[in-house]
Amino acid sequence: MHDLIRDLAQSMAHPFFFQVKDERPMSTKKESLSLKENSRHVSLLCKEVEQPILEIVDRSKKLRTLVFPAGHLKAFGHALQKVFDELSYIRVLDLSSSTLKKLPKSIEKLKLLRYLNLCKTEIKKLPNSICRPYNLETLKLLGCPWLFKLPRDLADLTNLRYLELDEMFWSVVCILPPNIGRLTSLHNLHAFHVGCETGYRLEELKNMVYLTGTLHISKLENAATVGDANLKDKEWLQKVVYEWSNQNINTQDKAREEEVLEEPQPHSNVREVHIFHYRGIELQTWMKNGQLQNLVAISLKHCARTKLLNLGQLPKLKEVRLKNMQVLEEWQEEQQEEHYPSLKKLKISHCPKLTKLPCFFPKLDHLKIKEGDLLETIPLAPLTNITVVDNPLLKHLNEDLPVGIVYKQRPEETREVKISNCPELLKLPDFLYLDKLEISGCRSLTASWEKENVEDLQHLAMDTYIDDKLLSLIHGNNTLHSLVISNISNVKSPPKWPSIPSLKALYIHGWEHLESLANQKNKMPKPLQILNYSSSGTVHSFCNCHKKVSPPLFSI
Repeated sequence: MHDLIRDLAQSMAHPFFFQVKDERPMSTKKESLSLKENSRHVSLLCKEVEQPILEIVDRSKKLRTLVFPAGHLKAFGHALQKVFDELSYIRVLDLSSSTLKKLPKSIEKLKLLRYLNLCKTEIKKLPNSICRPYNLETLKLLGCPWLFKLPRDLADLTNLRYLELDEMFWSVVCILPPNIGRLTSLHNLHAFHVGCETGYRLEELKNMVYLTGTLHISKLENAATVGDANLKDKEWLQKVVYEWSNQNINTQDKAREEEVLEEPQPHSNVREVHIFHYRGIELQTWMKNGQLQNLVAISLKHCARTKLLNLGQLPKLKEVRLKNMQVLEEWQEEQQEEHYPSLKKLKISHCPKLTKLPCFFPKLDHLKIKEGDLLETIPLAPLTNITVVDNPLLKHLNEDLPVGIVYKQRPEETREVKISNCPELLKLPDFLYLDKLEISGCRSLTASWEKENVEDLQHLAMDTYIDDKLLSLIHGNNTLHSLVISNISNVKSPPKWPSIPSLKALYIHGWEHLESLANQKNKMPKPLQILNYSSSGTVHSFCNCHKKVSPPLFSI
């Protein structure tokens, strides 16, 4: 039935729609194509395209569409020049997935061209004449790894709606063509670099009201005069990035930085805001007064002068990232549960002066804190994944709720914990029920759990110390698959090995003074599939054998 319907559709569309296929009999391949003069839309589904293109150009001068569906890498030879010279009525031209390296300047003759696909080609430079088909609405340049520059008169394409380029292009491009603001119909402009000269200033964005997706505004230090970017009217933007250059510019005062960031307030529909290298002391008011009610992600990175953080009430916020905030001291919020009712991920790194966080996140499940030198406690939350690294003053996880807050659900689903270099940490909460536990450099930490806390444990790693109580708790465990013990000093004998029927792999690294791994009274866990031992020392007794083993690496 489907074949019959397809055949009917093709018969009705013929001769206006025409396909060239490799499946033609050999006899017909040698003959001319059955293309009619009034054919308007042609697709070539064949490997060799040069000869069919030449025939198509000769037979149908008023062709509207010429496409080459992906499937084969195509070589156009001399046929492409003829297309540009003679098919002046062409509207849609697909040259993707071809060996094309250079676009003929004669493309300017295609005055009616609306769609041009150059994806997955080897093109290195676009001729400025590509800006002459003023009706062009779509220009696709995805997968062009050697293209790093756009033509200087791009702003002449005033009807352009879609300019599709890879993120790699936007990450390496130094400057866009001038007067980009003339492209008032453009839907996607991934990046805009603010300049000091006319044609490159922030106000170029003012009339580009149809922008969608991501807009990355960089080099904001060049916004000497605060132009009206009019981001508040760009209701289809989903993600906005504000970035200053990573350099000290003494001529910029703090108040000026804050004024620059105050002006380009995004529309309330925006879902992500990222701010990099901001040098103001305070965040802009639109970040604090709850205007961005649809915001789901915020990241602040390398904001060298921001001391206090106050994000206000953001009911849909799910992710916060703070990185390299060198003078940030406190994240201030009123003790109200409704501030961040949806927050799920919190990542903080390289904030050496941070001392305080909000005490309660009702739905936080992923927490990562790295190099918080002055942080003594972390907030209470129903965490499923905790990573805490290099926090020398951290003493405990916050188990006490602030006055006036009732916790509706006990956090009993924490599955992964990694704690490293937190020498003052005394204990972990009793409510952890773990699949994975890694502890390193925590000399004051003691296990206060019961057997039920680790009955589902699958991976355990202990670095610089051995917790005998924790080992006793995993005795008889039927889920633990891997055990890692590393960097143990001044201990010659192994711990009393627990019986772990499910254990598959045991890794021992950096245990310099270890003399034996096991003896007649202290046998190693069985059955092991992998035993990996590496150290600069020498083990004299190995797995109940008196054979001398010389590391650095031994595996069975």
